Amino acid sequence: DVEVSGIANDSRVVLGGDVFVCIVGEKMDGHDFALDAVAAGAVAIVCERPIDGLGVDVPQVVVPSARAALPRLAAAFYGNPSASLTTVGVTGASGKTTVTHMVRAILDANDVRCGVIGTTGYSLDDYDVPTSSPDALQCQQLMAGMLDNGARATAMEVSSRDLAQGRVDCCDFDVAVFTNLRGDHHEGDAASCRNATAELFRRLTDPERQRAVINLDVSTAEDGEKPFDDAAYFSEAASAADVFVERADLSLFETAVTIRTPVGTFDAITGLVGEVNVSNVAAAVAAGIALEIPLDVIAEGVEAMEPAPGRMELVDEGQPFSVVVDYAQTPEALKRAIESVRKTGANNVITVFGCGGDRDASKRAEMGRVADEYSDIVFVTNDNPRTEDPYKILDDITMKLQNMCRRYVIVDRFYAIRAAIAMAGEDDAVLICGKGHEDYIVVGTKKHWFDDRVEARDALQK
Repeated sequence: DVEVSGIANDSRVVLGGDVFVCIVGEKMDGHDFALDAVAAGAVAIVCERPIDGLGVDVPQVVVPSARAALPRLAAAFYGNPSASLTTVGVTGASGKTTVTHMVRAILDANDVRCGVIGTTGYSLDDYDVPTSSPDALQCQQLMAGMLDNGARATAMEVSSRDLAQGRVDCCDFDVAVFTNLRGDHHEGDAASCRNATAELFRRLTDPERQRAVINLDVSTAEDGEKPFDDAAYFSEAASAADVFVERADLSLFETAVTIRTPVGTFDAITGLVGEVNVSNVAAAVAAGIALEIPLDVIAEGVEAMEPAPGRMELVDEGQPFSVVVDYAQTPEALKRAIESVRKTGANNVITVFGCGGDRDASKRAEMGRVADEYSDIVFVTNDNPRTEDPYKILDDITMKLQNMCRRYVIVDRFYAIRAAIAMAGEDDAVLICGKGHEDYIVVGTKKHWFDDRVEARDALQK
């Protein structure tokens, strides 16, 4: 027998007593680092093929798929934490980050401490750890940490990639929420998003405890009918939905809604802005209904909701115009953000955006076209140029524009944000897109501190 004190799938973080799991990735193969892991103190290896040179003192457990074994091993080691938490998974092409934070607000209003796991990091109460999407091992570690710190629930983003790579295997979901099919680059096409949704819902095998929450406006059924009899449906347009937005009054600084549910109707005012958030609020309310949270508590949670970091996040210093920071990085997401701000009643929409270097260059001209067509004023600027010439990126964005709006090209994002804010008049809206929650800009191969929200707030204060 071997005494095990931890699990690792990265040889650089192995500690004495760990089991090292050899994951075969797209660029690297964990089997190539097994000797390094043993040298660092690994006491056993989970692998897909025997590894020479480890010696008889280090047992090797050969499995068909180390990637499939990792979540099972991690869940067992950490005591299957999701089974002890009320676990809400949120999938869909967009809105996942925002809805997880909204669900947390409703659970918090119900005096249920809830952590969040997703693309903006891990958070519990005021404790935030910025990180990318966690792998299967980190998911189990984070949920176990939540339990140890007194949490009773978690809201987790579940992307199609998470499902395909087994990141959320052995996560016991009480509620699974499907947001929409409005495609962003993170999720691929509508077909992959549908498949991810179906895969997540297939994991809900206990109808007494588990429930699906589905956007009826973009039902997973091809004919638009309700594909699951026992699901909770939400909608902005279909009054047949269980949770229906009867009214949504949008303004530059808040949104007022009337929402009908199976247990009553309520009015609420939320500080979330933009039409895109109306559907997100309905999704979170439907999750609250699925969890049987009292309606007055759900309403309280809606009014307490704050935007997810960098997702249609309002920067308010008392100015007579709105400033919104969003993560939009694709033509579809940029169009949705601009239209959403437009519907708040803005006189002029002033959009600040750029495109990243060393990434998909084919979208640049379309991003420019969308900004040109739907904005009143556009500032084209840097957004993580990386090793590309930033001026070449700006040329790619602007080369096919039809001059449908006033346009300025300012390569330095610092000055572009300040110029846009200086130009804004009463009841205008400044929309700063592309970086969202990120607090850095990548120039060459180095990260430099930069946060759109901080820069916007500083410009407003000055």
